[in-house]
Amino acid sequence: MAQIETLRAGLQSAAAALAACHNHAPEDQREAIEIFFKEARAALEKAKGEIEEPPKPARVIVATYSHKHGEDVRVFASDDGAEAWRQEIARAWSADWYSTKTHGEILPDDPAERADAYFDEMSERGTEFFRTESCEVEPDPAPPSAAPEVYDVQTGLYVTVTSDAEQRAEQG
Repeated sequence: MAQIETLRAGLQSAAAALAACHNHAPEDQREAIEIFFKEARAALEKAKGEIEEPPKPARVIVATYSHKHGEDVRVFASDDGAEAWRQEIARAWSADWYSTKTHGEILPDDPAERADAYFDEMSERGTEFFRTESCEVEPDPAPPSAAPEVYDVQTGLYVTVTSDAEQRAEQG
C-alpha cells in the first residue's frame, strides 16, 4: 500500500509540473508529454492491481431468538457459535417444556437433538423461533482524498485540484 501511495504522490507531482509546462512547450513536445502522462497513469493502475489485494469481506452469523418477550440477537464468527447458543437456550428451557408435555415422549439427551425437538415444538405453538443468517461485514468507506484528481480537457492530463487559498499558501 505504501508503494502505491509513493507512486501516486510522484505521479501527482509530475502531473502538476506537466500541466504547468504543457502550455509553454513547443507543439511537438506537448504530444510527447501527454503520451508520457497517459502511460505513467496506466502503469500506476496496473501496479495498484498487482500490489493491492482487495480485502476479503469477513463473514459472520447473525442469530435471532424470537420469544414472547421480544427478540435476542447475537453475532457469531461461525455457525458453531450460533448452534451452541441455540443448544444452550433449549437446555435452559427444555425442562419447563418437557414437564408440560403429556405425550409420554422422552427428552433427547443429545444437545443438538434436544434443540431441534424444542424449537420444532415451540415453532408449532408459534411462541419461539430461532433463525440464523450468514452476512458479510461491510468495510467502512474510504475517506475522500484531500485533493481529488480531475481530467483537464484542455491539456488531456489528470491534475490535482486545489483551492485558490491552498495555491497562495504554497506560493508563500
